Amino acid sequence: MAYVGIPYVWGGTDPAVGLDCSGFLQRAYADIGIQIPRVTWDQMNAGTHVPSLSQAQPGDLLFSFDGGHVSMYLGDGKAIDAPQPGSNVAVRDMWETDANITTIRRILPEGSASVAPVVPEAEVVLPDAGIAAPAFDPAVDEALATQAAFLASMAR
Repeated sequence: MAYVGIPYVWGGTDPAVGLDCSGFLQRAYADIGIQIPRVTWDQMNAGTHVPSLSQAQPGDLLFSFDGGHVSMYLGDGKAIDAPQPGSNVAVRDMWETDANITTIRRILPEGSASVAPVVPEAEVVLPDAGIAAPAFDPAVDEALATQAAFLASMAR
């Protein structure tokens, strides 16, 4: 996943400049051919509702702070997001619970998950920072494999 390490920028939709939480996830889905709305309040209506974290699957979107923030569930207690100013897109331990999640949304239909091979790690140099960061994170690739498998099955 080429966005790990990209700086958070409020309203950001361009990885060369920075991404905010909803811009990051909109771009991640667009990279695999799935269009979702730009802002969290609209993204909260995309896909289908997932009743609880116990039913969440990798790739599901977790909305918190009354829809003011979104992250992607990766499974195994992990999530990825663009958290706040001064931070970068990163895989992190989940702090979300059913009590503090506004809603969970599944973008793809049930049964579309599958395991895909992990993409070899590469490096990307962040603009103006000279910082090398992993371009691919295996946990993110695994979560996005759901979407890739779905698209591949639709192309057949």
